[in-house]
Amino acid sequence: MQSIQWHTFGVHSNQTKTLVHFFPSAGSLTAPYPAQCKLTAFGEAIGLKSVTLDGGRVSQPDGICIDDVFPALESEKSAAVGIIIEVSTSQPRLDISPSSCVVEFVTDGFSARFHPHREKSLNEKDGLDIAIPLGLAIRDKYTKTSLFLLNISESEQQPALALLKQDKRGELIQTSLESRPLPPYSLRELTLGDPDFTEAFSVDQPYGVQQYIPIVNDGERNSQLVYYLVYRDASTGCPVSVCAL
Repeated sequence: MQSIQWHTFGVHSNQTKTLVHFFPSAGSLTAPYPAQCKLTAFGEAIGLKSVTLDGGRVSQPDGICIDDVFPALESEKSAAVGIIIEVSTSQPRLDISPSSCVVEFVTDGFSARFHPHREKSLNEKDGLDIAIPLGLAIRDKYTKTSLFLLNISESEQQPALALLKQDKRGELIQTSLESRPLPPYSLRELTLGDPDFTEAFSVDQPYGVQQYIPIVNDGERNSQLVYYLVYRDASTGCPVSVCAL
């Protein structure tokens, strides 16, 4: 495999910056062959723009702040952008599938790091069992949850996620989320609030009650859509943890 992609998002504000760390790797082969990293950003704040970073080497970690790559973000007080990260090499027999990537949100000295969604190979199954929870939305006195939806394709796509809840009789019920389609190369953030946490599961914690809701596929998984759960500080709204679904 001569190239590999990750699909993620970045946030820009006066408080938060986004850094992308990538490590081109060929496994046990450590010769420093040339490697390139192409960053593509999309969203309302920036449109669709791509920048190729030269000078990278296999087995040598690298990274960059997205504000440095896309200076148009500096004019925005607050913005979210979708990001496609592609690491490649011109060596025809070099397999760089062991390469890795980490996205980091830095907020006033605090850092939240996560592994972004990796492009699936042709041998991987796109469809996932709709009964298997992808992640948990959480709400308590310290944490609130939002959901990022990314369309990484050139055509309009329909999100298909649902919340798994429990009614008064203790039976599981499924509530569909976000019926609006996503335009090409776009992203949308959904803040989960009171209506979403109605009939949520709950557990007593030392600091109070914590509510949680499993998120599941509402039908077959669409490989052109990427989802992220973002856990934020309830008082400041700053991201403290991110989970790719």
